[in-house]
Amino acid sequence: MRSYLLILGEREAVAGVLRHQRMAFPARRCIEVGRFEAGDELLIYMTGGC
Repeated sequence: MRSYLLILGEREAVAGVLRHQRMAFPARRCIEVGRFEAGDELLIYMTGGC
């Protein structure tokens, strides 16, 4: 099991993730996102601005 940290700094971004239960990633991150496996842990950190 691996852990990943997702940092969100905009209120609208957090609302969209929670509403749709999905994430979108820029193309340059495809390699990293492709490493996700069932059972991996995604930690979500919301900055103070959220």
